[in-house]
Order: sequence, then C-alpha cells, then structure tokens
Amino acid sequence: MALRIVKIKYTNFKAGYEQSVVLLFFPPLLSANLSASASLRQIAICCQPLRPIAILTFTKLKEFLLRVNVLIANTTPKSGTFMAKVKILAFAGSARKDSCNKKLVKIAMEGAKEAGADVTYLDLNDYPLPLYHGDLEDAEGIPEDAQAIKKLMLEHDGWLIASPEYNSSLSGILKNTIDWVSRSVPNEDYLIAFKGKIASIMSASPGGLGGLRGLAHLRDILENIFMIVLPDQLAISNAKDAFDDQGQLKSKDKETAAKALGAKLVEITAKIKG
Repeated sequence: MALRIVKIKYTNFKAGYEQSVVLLFFPPLLSANLSASASLRQIAICCQPLRPIAILTFTKLKEFLLRVNVLIANTTPKSGTFMAKVKILAFAGSARKDSCNKKLVKIAMEGAKEAGADVTYLDLNDYPLPLYHGDLEDAEGIPEDAQAIKKLMLEHDGWLIASPEYNSSLSGILKNTIDWVSRSVPNEDYLIAFKGKIASIMSASPGGLGGLRGLAHLRDILENIFMIVLPDQLAISNAKDAFDDQGQLKSKDKETAAKALGAKLVEITAKIKG
C-alpha cells in the first residue's frame, strides 16, 4: 500500500501562532467528504480508522486533534509532478574516528545522492558541545557550535542519522546534541529545528541486534519533538566484521538496503516539500 501525505495547519493557542505539521498515513486516508471547514468532531471521527506511521501514534493523534483547531490544507501531490530539490543532512551519533555508524551513514548518503539530493555530511566532532546544563545556559547562553548545528539542520529538509547503541539506548553525544539544539533563543519558535523535518534512522552495533533497542529510543525522541521518522530502518549486527577496509559493507544486500534508506528519504521528502 502506498503512503499518503496530509499537511495539517493548526493554531497553537498556547504559543499563540499558526503552525503546520505533515503526517503520513497508510490508506484509508481521511474521508473524501471532509472539507477544510469540517468541525473538530468530524475530523476526529474520520481519523478513527487510521493508523499513522509517522509523527503521531494513534492515541497521540486523537489527543492532538482534540487539543488544536485543525484545518486540512492539502493532500497527496499529483503524480508525475516535478519535485523540488531536496537537501539532506547526514550524521552519526558517534565521536569515534573509525566509527561503524559513520561508515554506515556515508553509504546511505550515496543512495540519497543517486536519488538526486544535495547531501551534506556533519561530523559532530567538528562541533564539540559541553554537557547540557540549565545553569550553564543561563550563565553563558547557547554555545556557538550548538547554534551552528541548528543552522545546518534548519537549512536541510531531511536527515540521515546513524545511531550507535549505548547501554540499550542512543549515545550521549547524540542526545546531548538534540538537547542543545532544542533550546530556543529569544523570539524563536519552540523546537524550530525539528518540526516537520523528515528522518531516516539506522544503526551499526557489535551486538547481535544491531542497535535496534537504541533505534527505538531515538525514534521515540524524534517523533515527540515533531519530526517525521520513516518506518523503514536498518540495523547492522556484528558491525566490527561487517565493513571492509574501504568502509563499505561486505554484504551487498545490506549495502543495497542502506542506500535504499537514503533514496526513500529523498523520495518522501520531495513529495512533502512539493
């Protein structure tokens, strides 16, 4: 079944401004009879059979619809239309020079480039950040490197993220980066670098599960800060033996799967960007 795309505009009464969120659904989509002037009750009823696969879980979607004034802005783009140029930011949640996750995300980058995207590689080592501390932020503000990362994130439509698994969760450097980038400067929208961005996630781990437990935590975090996380993901187990001396995956099937993540991210992002 093909993905369907719905862009929803709503008024955030608490924050006092209008926002837009893009949701991805499996069919059936919203009722064909649902108009832009439909009431919240009508929209909630039409949404009951749906199973969202991105930003919101089913329960959160219902809560979302009850909490805000929703207006359906547009639906799936017309087939065959030319898609806007997509910009993808790729990075790994690892500081190690010879990181398997850096190798993995670079393979996924190849797939995104082959799909026609402009791709930028971000090495978190180039933007060292102190451990997030509220008192430090109050005293010194948001670090310049955190603001530089936020600028890069804002400039790109989608992200490729390779996340190592540390103690059944994501790495400290990745979580710390998210924490700093999530902080707002005066007159800046809340979570501005994350809302509506599309992400594809993957992991390489020396363990037998390939980092799946860490990916579950990462997905939960990203979806709760209003990102769209694509359902397809990749976990490379026994990672120390999975790559050759050139940094490529020894398994052609896994290499194809990694590139496919990059290509799919470009495809979906282009449709949403329109």
